[in-house]
Amino acid sequence: MYSVLCYIAAIFLMYHSSNVSDMQGFFLDLFLIYPLEWFVSQTDPMDELTYERPIDSLFSFPIIISLFGQFIISIVFQYGGYYYLKKKFKWKNLCMVTEEGDPEPCPENTIIYIINQFQLIFSAITLYKSKPFRRSILTKKMLMLYLATGIIFTIYLTIFCNERIKFAFDLFDFELYGEEGKVDEIDEKTRKRNGNNYYMINYYLLIISIINAIVNILFEWVFVEYAKEYWWEKKSKKTKEKII
Repeated sequence: MYSVLCYIAAIFLMYHSSNVSDMQGFFLDLFLIYPLEWFVSQTDPMDELTYERPIDSLFSFPIIISLFGQFIISIVFQYGGYYYLKKKFKWKNLCMVTEEGDPEPCPENTIIYIINQFQLIFSAITLYKSKPFRRSILTKKMLMLYLATGIIFTIYLTIFCNERIKFAFDLFDFELYGEEGKVDEIDEKTRKRNGNNYYMINYYLLIISIINAIVNILFEWVFVEYAKEYWWEKKSKKTKEKII
């Protein structure tokens, strides 16, 4: 799922003449994805055995529904979130890549990167399956601590980080964009409505990411679980008919 999320973001940024910067990719791979994968894999099994069987095929109905659903939801919030903010605030196309292949900071890059980073963190929670096979995610203190640290740091990147951090992560400064008045190509109606409130994009990004997480959790923990039970019932019924 991590590869799918990064692929969605990369394709979108390439379409808009941008890309994930070296620092952004380095941070996601080394300080986010790898540690989360390791901590999740260290979760202990349940103390007692269960009569419920684990899914025995990667191409089973519940697995396909889960991955396909998460894929669609991720696309909707990455692309939909961007186009919503683009329509609401409107800005000039500032995306470009240098001769060395490094992307310049631009709204498209920052919006997709922030949403994608939140998605990567919350996917570790959403796709975590505990009972009846593994212990609850709450019992793994190091995993919970790392998840909390990742969420807090991503919120910091979204809203509170200073110019040095933004420069290091190649993040676009929406607040500076509004203050410098680089809105000369925006229609007068939008200018009066937005003023210098481009910094509000950061707060919108946080709200979009929270809604995204809630939708992912509800889909995986409610809809997919229901689909799984339905699939097992159908499979058990067919097995009994074959035996008879």
